[in-house]
Amino acid sequence: MAALSSPYVQEKKWLPTSDSRTRRSHLEMIDTPYIDMDLSFHIANADGILEPALYPCAPTLSASNSINCRCQLVFRNKRDENGRLIRK
Repeated sequence: MAALSSPYVQEKKWLPTSDSRTRRSHLEMIDTPYIDMDLSFHIANADGILEPALYPCAPTLSASNSINCRCQLVFRNKRDENGRLIRK
């Protein structure tokens, strides 16, 4: 809610819990860049098929991607090419 109510444009990133219990497809998200808030992440399910999701445990994900998921969503302010914050 805080990210959505910010006066600045926000970006989001999928942040997996990095341990031996984390799914490989979720661990692969650690190196992905921040994306715009309205874009979906694409996570491979148990069959290797990419599934879209706006956030961890989203209802668009299969059980193989959502049950016991401990990933988080983190946000940051988006900046323009000059490094200035972008207001909404």
